[in-house]
Order: sequence, then C-alpha cells, then structure tokens
Amino acid sequence: MAYYKSKFMKILLPLLVCTTIAIPIVASGASGANDKTPNNAAPAAHKQTQAKQQTVEVVFVLDTTGSMGGLLEGAKNKIWHIANEIQNAKSDVNVRMGLIAYRDRGDVYVTKHFPISSDIHQIYADLIEFRAAGGGDAPESVNQALSEAVTQLNWSQADDTLRIIFLVGDAPPKMNYSDDMKYTQTVKIAKRKDIIINTILAGNSQRTKKIWQEIAQNANGAFSQIAQDGNVTIIKTPYDEQIHQLNIELNATIILYGDKKVKQQASKVMKSMARAAPAASSDMASYNAKRLTKSQVFSGKGDLLQELELNRATIDNLILEELPKIMQAMDDAQRQTYIAEMQTKRTDIQQQIDELVKQRAVYKADEIGRLSAQDQNSFDANLMKIIKQQAALKNIKY
Repeated sequence: MAYYKSKFMKILLPLLVCTTIAIPIVASGASGANDKTPNNAAPAAHKQTQAKQQTVEVVFVLDTTGSMGGLLEGAKNKIWHIANEIQNAKSDVNVRMGLIAYRDRGDVYVTKHFPISSDIHQIYADLIEFRAAGGGDAPESVNQALSEAVTQLNWSQADDTLRIIFLVGDAPPKMNYSDDMKYTQTVKIAKRKDIIINTILAGNSQRTKKIWQEIAQNANGAFSQIAQDGNVTIIKTPYDEQIHQLNIELNATIILYGDKKVKQQASKVMKSMARAAPAASSDMASYNAKRLTKSQVFSGKGDLLQELELNRATIDNLILEELPKIMQAMDDAQRQTYIAEMQTKRTDIQQQIDELVKQRAVYKADEIGRLSAQDQNSFDANLMKIIKQQAALKNIKY
C-alpha cells in the first residue's frame, strides 16, 4: 500500500493525536488496534489524572408507576444538571451513576437494572425511554428493588468512594412477598458495604413517610419530602436554543466505528442527545465541556475520532467493515481527508459551545439566586443538598 503524499500529512498532523501513515484496511478477524501498544505518553498521563480522582457513585431506585409520571419527566430533564453539580467539587471527582426502576409484580416489569457507570450519556439514553405506568394498588416492590440495588449492582470497592442510593417513590413496600429480602435486612447490608441510603418521598403518604424515615435513619441517610410531581424547576436561558442546535451539528461529526453492538449503542446515545430539551441539552454541553478527551462528544465507545485520540484505534489499522458505509466506499486518501475534515469541524463547534456554556453559567447562577423557597424545595435541589453534605464524609468538598 503506498504512503500518502505530503499534502495529506500537512493537513492531518496538526489534527490527529496519533502518528499518521498510510491506512491499510484489515479484515475484522485480523490483528488490529486493540492488539497494539500505544507509543506515546498521552494515555499514561490520562490514567495518572484519573488515578487522582475520587469517585462519587449515585444510584437511583426509582418508582416508575403511573403516579410518578411528573417526577420521572422532571428527572429526565435534570440528570445532566445533577451530574454537573456533583462534578463541581473543589477536588477532582469521577461521577458514576446507576438506576433501578421498579413497579410491582403483575406489571410489565418488577425491576429493571442499569449498571453503575461513568457513561452518563448512556444512563440518559436509558432514562428517557422510561414511561410511568402500572401500579394502582399503593404498595410496590420496594423491597426487591432496594435489595437488588445494594447487593447486585457493580459498586466500587475503594474506601474513599462515596456510595449513595436515592430511593424515590410515593408508595410503601409490599411486605407480604415471602421470598423478598425486607428493607430492614437490606439497610444492615448497606451499612456493612458503606452504602448510604437516602429516601425522597413524592407526595404526602404518611404510611410511606414513616417507612422512608426509618430506612434513611438506619442507613446513615437523609429523608426529604417533595411535591408529587417533584416540583422540578427548569431554568431556561437565552443560550439554550443555540447550544442545542450546535449539539445537533456536533452529532453530525460523529463517525460511527466498531462492531454492530457498539454502533447500535452509540446510535442510541446520539438519538437521545438529539431528543433532549434545549435546557437539558445545555446542561449536557456543560458536562461535556469538562472533558479530558479533546474530541469527546459522548462518554462511551463508537466514535472514530475519539477512538483515535485515545489510541483505541489507529489510522494504520482501521477495520473496513467497522467503518460507516460512506467511508467503506472511499479510497484511502479520501478516508484520511474525511477524518481530518470532521476533526476540524468538531473542534470549531466545540469551541463555540464551550464559550456559550460559560456565558450560560453566569446567567443561570443569577437566576438560581432569585428562586423562591418553594422552588428550591425541588427534587434536584434536595438531592444535591444531601450529596454535598454526605460528600464531606469522604473529604470531598463543595
């Protein structure tokens, strides 16, 4: 395979992190990027930075029955805001989130698990697919959901990790399932695992309130009560629509790369990013602006530009069938030029977004200061107040 002429090298060297040579395309079964040892110091420096981080893990155990519709929709709009707020610690923190949705036996599902992950984009893509439905007989499968959150999710083991559960719902646990682990036993296991369980009551059920308070008290957590719909306050800014449109343009620079499963996962994330409301899209952009990986658009795998920067793929070992069809039809020179053009376009859009995010942050801070006491007693405000207080137990300061 011939090497490319110098004009292509001049285009690409300033833009791509990896060393650029010709692009021999290899078959999917051949030795490729995953077998190669990175030959520069960037990944090692990245790992060193990560090692200094403390981890904050937050798992939502969320009632998704019909009466929780308002709060569920609010949570979809606030997940990025919450991730941003956690990340705003004075020390460097790695935010990981997980989710267990629950209803009751006889509904479409009893529980649905989503593992704890730093890929908040994937968590968001999963969350926005939920619709509140089912329930109707008050007690729900709280016991099963809570025990699964404590015993079955992939919690980190490091001593300095802050591990938090938020049990959010409006109905008490159904206590007559003989094969359930009761919440009284689960809280004991949580304490041994250094997992804090906080409870948020939506609405005014006195029966639920008593149990929610008991759970929080016995699991070193906090109890709070909010309106049935979560009283989620969406702060709109003059920058939201423009940021949202730029996010859509940024999506267009993603070059899907990987096997079928990786591409499907990445496509799902891309669609969720495009569906986000402008305010949520702006919160997402604020989260992304803190990226360590310059080309990052979303957290997971599946974007060729990010794979190249992280040396998880290399220019000289791209797999033909893992490229998008538009690139499979190109010759080597065309592919290389296309990659360079997408990188240049992405960098320009990211710079525009980052500047707007800074202006939005100032505007939003002023608006938050004007909120009434009632508006401040919202789902996300209560949640962040609790997280910041409990973070101090691991010497994480805000």
